[in-house]
Amino acid sequence: MLSKAMFKRVIPLIPGLAIIFYLAYTFDVQAVVETISVANPLFLISSVFIYSFTFLILTLRWKRILSYIGVKIPLLPAYQAFVGGTLLSDVTPSRLGDFFRPYLVKRYMDMRQGLASVAIDRYIDILAILSLSVVGFLLLYIYEILSAETVMYMLLSFSILISFFLIGTLLLWFKRTQVIYFSTRVIEKAKIKFHFTVLDKLNPFLLKFDEGMSVVKHPLQLLTLSILLTFLAWVTHAIRVSLIAQSVNYTISPLFLVCLLPAISALSLIPVSPAGFGLVEGGLVALLSFFGIPPYAGLSIALLDRTLTVSFHLLVGSKYISYLTESIE
Repeated sequence: MLSKAMFKRVIPLIPGLAIIFYLAYTFDVQAVVETISVANPLFLISSVFIYSFTFLILTLRWKRILSYIGVKIPLLPAYQAFVGGTLLSDVTPSRLGDFFRPYLVKRYMDMRQGLASVAIDRYIDILAILSLSVVGFLLLYIYEILSAETVMYMLLSFSILISFFLIGTLLLWFKRTQVIYFSTRVIEKAKIKFHFTVLDKLNPFLLKFDEGMSVVKHPLQLLTLSILLTFLAWVTHAIRVSLIAQSVNYTISPLFLVCLLPAISALSLIPVSPAGFGLVEGGLVALLSFFGIPPYAGLSIALLDRTLTVSFHLLVGSKYISYLTESIE
């Protein structure tokens, strides 16, 4: 029988595993297994190398954010912490494990500064995802891969989200103190009325975030540089997936992937399973099918990508396994 601790670890994976098993059953399990078994190792190794470079770009972005807050951290521990935070995100819904990142290198920074840096980092990620997705949907329309009606619906949805984030940007920099004060009042009332003890740590988190954000220098300059680095990181993401596709003898232009992968990545933010497990794979299968890649091959590519990326997280972020165990338990 499963122990209580083991049962708690398995439960969050059930929705994602159900999606994976459904896709494999629908698309022919044998074909998926055979496709994975003939994958060219040279392309797979190259994709891992590209992935390591992706983390270098993202780490440099985080270091730049920290420098604008007044924190200096060496590249190697910052790199390991970034991968370690991603490893923790692999087992948490909505990739919340990223917020453990400052704790992994707490000797270099105050937690207020660390939380603010991760919040800015995540905000830039989401803003880039929304912007690139809009361009991707336009490309799908221009090349007549999707109907005009479908593209317009998607564009409208993402435009609304972008508007919310632009409003959020204004509030973040110019009305942050007032918004946080209002939020803490609402949280306190909710705790009293509904006895939500889970909210006990939320107010201290918001106050630390406010204090950390108050020392950010030159926010517009920081935002511009960080977004450029984020776009570059998505180029490397696209190259990685393109290499994995080539490993099983399928070709897809990285140009499309740069603009469309962000929309698939956004599925990991939906709190259904850890890191969007199952949802992201299903989304990637649908995306690759637009370019003539059979669903069973698309699932093979998605599973190879998940296996390689998580393996890299374990290899580089292994020193933080204790944090991973604590977060699960």
